Amino acid sequence: MTVIQEEAEIVERISRDFLAGESQTKIAGKLTREGVTSVNGNPISVSAVGNILRNITYTGNTLLQKTFIRDPISRKKVMNTGELPQYFVKDTHEAIIDMDTFERVQEQFARNREMGRFPYNHTGKKYPFTMKVICGRCKRHYTRQLWNTSEISKKRPIWVCTGKKAEKYRRCDSKNISEAKLMEASAAVLGIPEFDENIFSQTEKDNINFLEAKYELYGGSSVTETYDENISYVINCEDSTTLWEEPDISSAELCQIPLGAAVNVLQGAPNGFVQVDYNGMTGFCLGSYLSEIQ
Repeated sequence: MTVIQEEAEIVERISRDFLAGESQTKIAGKLTREGVTSVNGNPISVSAVGNILRNITYTGNTLLQKTFIRDPISRKKVMNTGELPQYFVKDTHEAIIDMDTFERVQEQFARNREMGRFPYNHTGKKYPFTMKVICGRCKRHYTRQLWNTSEISKKRPIWVCTGKKAEKYRRCDSKNISEAKLMEASAAVLGIPEFDENIFSQTEKDNINFLEAKYELYGGSSVTETYDENISYVINCEDSTTLWEEPDISSAELCQIPLGAAVNVLQGAPNGFVQVDYNGMTGFCLGSYLSEIQ
């Protein structure tokens, strides 16, 4: 295995930029603008950047049996996610990046996942509540999402426990909280008339426990604030809007929600829908028919 110096420099640069805080999207865009292409002559994609950052082969070592053939008839290769043993062989070829750099990159991936940079926030941008809202049920961090509103092209920020995206039997059912409510509660417990990011930055951590927030401040003091559920009201319709089984108008209709009725919003959904609870039923309705204001 021979190292091609020009390509090796790109691999080193990708790792260096990622550790400097740049997102995979930004790195791919920068390389594309510079005319850097893959071995097939295609522009460098975000997934290609991710594959380079996770490829242990660039450390001069080899991980054997990363894939295997499940079906001998189709002979299609699939990723080995624990079905078969893997074998790590050291110093099989010349290294492009050292193992310490590779391990720091993997640690950065873990931090990014914890902060919600993936899959919700590909830019890696930080917000006032980033890494400061911890679920009291599953101890995971809350992350920021943008949900549809009743106003065209306008979205509202909602903070959602990352445990909602966990595996089926580890999935968290904590409530979502709007950013407006977090700001309002933060200002109240900090004793200021309105939310101020600079003052809030002095907060050590905010612990969200179901619908209760415990603010632990520098100096050892703490204040507890209780939230209402994430309630919205049906608007913009003559008599009612439909609660669908799936986020698709071709799915089964569960019921009609009357104009002015209150629903508990659970999370955003594709196609302009949001998932809601109404009278003990959980389903999907169009976000354009909901408003936080009655």
